[in-house]
Formats: sequence, C-alpha cells, structure tokens
Amino acid sequence: MSEALALTGWLNMPARRLSLGTRQKVGLIGALAHEPDVVVLDEPTNGLDPLAVVGFRDLLREVTGRGGTVLVTGHHFDELTRIADRVDVLHRGRIIDTIVPEEPARPGGTDLERVFFDAVLAADLAADSTVLESGAGPDARTEANRERTEVP
Repeated sequence: MSEALALTGWLNMPARRLSLGTRQKVGLIGALAHEPDVVVLDEPTNGLDPLAVVGFRDLLREVTGRGGTVLVTGHHFDELTRIADRVDVLHRGRIIDTIVPEEPARPGGTDLERVFFDAVLAADLAADSTVLESGAGPDARTEANRERTEVP
C-alpha cells in the first residue's frame, strides 16, 4: 500500500514531521491495511498529490473487488465520478437524490456538479412551495428549515 500511495520514502519518519498529504496517506493505509469489509472515509483525497490519488483509486478498487463496501464523503464532484458507483446527494440532513455517474441520459448527464445543484434547487423549491401552500407567515420558512436540519 505504501507503494500505491508513494509513501515508501517516508516510512521511518515520525508522523508529526510529515506534511498534511503524507499524513493523509498514513491514515488511508491505516484504514485499509487490515482489509476491512466496510470502509468509511471522509474527504480521503484531501491533501493528496495526483499520483497518490490514482493509487488511492486502485486501493478502493481492491476493496470493492474482493466484495467490500466503501462509503466516501466528498465535495469534489469530478473525483466522485471516478470512484463511485452511485452518489447519494445529502441536503439538510436528508438524501434528496441518488446519482449514477455513468447515467448520461439523466438531465445534466455526467456533469455531477450540475446534477447536484439541480437536485438541491429542486428540494429547496419544493420546501418553499410547501411553506407557501400552508399559508404560513414569513417565519415559516425558517421554522421549516430548522425542522429539516434537526437530527432525531
């Protein structure tokens, strides 16, 4: 794994002396070294150099190739299209859409960023419409937003 992420030259260096990207590589290797069946990663390519990003993708393919599941959070849509079989769009604490990056017939096609913003806009318009139909006052939108963002 250290070779896939171009980390071999840093193996004897204390972690506190490593750069952000190199520490990120150490964390990824720690998460994947024991060959877990389920991997949850938050912004895993943050700080990685382009060569390490490519190596990281290969490591994820190894996990899924042996039947494992990988859940990645991220906001770099171009990277998500390269690694994800599907992308769930979260907005205000709820899944509002599921996008399959290889689904070009969908409005927005493979432009995941456009599809994401279209889904968020549609969710917001639907929420506004519900508030307006209820005949509630100007504070209703704020209250509706608070209700949608609260976690039980």
